[in-house]
Amino acid sequence: MAKTRSPNYPQLDFAEALEKAKLIYKAAHQHSISDEEIAAALKYMSLNGRSMGVISAIKKYGLLEPAGDGYRISEDAFNVFELPVDNKEHIESLKKMAFTPQIFVELRETYGDNLPNDQILRHYLIKNKFNPDKADEVIKNFRATIELVTQAEESYNEIMRPTALQTQVLPPETRQRHGAVTAYRQQTFNLNEEPSESFDVTKELKFTLSDESEVQLLFRGTINQSGVQKLIRLLEVSFDLHIEPKKASVQQSLPLELETDLQQG
Repeated sequence: MAKTRSPNYPQLDFAEALEKAKLIYKAAHQHSISDEEIAAALKYMSLNGRSMGVISAIKKYGLLEPAGDGYRISEDAFNVFELPVDNKEHIESLKKMAFTPQIFVELRETYGDNLPNDQILRHYLIKNKFNPDKADEVIKNFRATIELVTQAEESYNEIMRPTALQTQVLPPETRQRHGAVTAYRQQTFNLNEEPSESFDVTKELKFTLSDESEVQLLFRGTINQSGVQKLIRLLEVSFDLHIEPKKASVQQSLPLELETDLQQG
């Protein structure tokens, strides 16, 4: 008995497809190029099963659109690559493309934003003619895509919050998502994202670490990304120096490189 062929689905999750499309954009911008040229931009030697599957996934998300005899980067992809993460068109284009694949549309229409467990999703997909191994891949890619969109939306909402609210202690449910928000900002797909501008303020941030402890950060003067990075390094080194204080037999000091950086900063 011949093995049933699964319906079409993207072989990449949305974040992977965005990274691949970014390579195409860097190579051709919005000019029309052939599938062979797309494969070359993706560092493939030729059109083969693997490269064609990747290109197909990029097309399924709407990152590429027909143009003449070939394809070009779509307007929505252009918005994500060129507009900053705090721009409404960036987030709208991101969401639109993320849920362009037909199987993702069907899963959202069936289950909405509150997905059931993987077993139920798997049953739905197999019932709709997906092979079991392909069903697992669809679920993995769908959940990863939802996670990326959630990160992007929460990052956008956080940026749009009034400054006074940003300095409040975050409730537990919000703190659980804070790492995801930071993750999206760090992996932003915008190609022209510049370090945040310096700002001259006095600002206090408070974070709860546990039921028994909290941390307060007080910023004065001109704060820029370089200064924040030095602070992060200082905290990391401080943690390393004090993780086992009883074993220290000599006075510990900061690494020379970091100490020099801090003095120059």
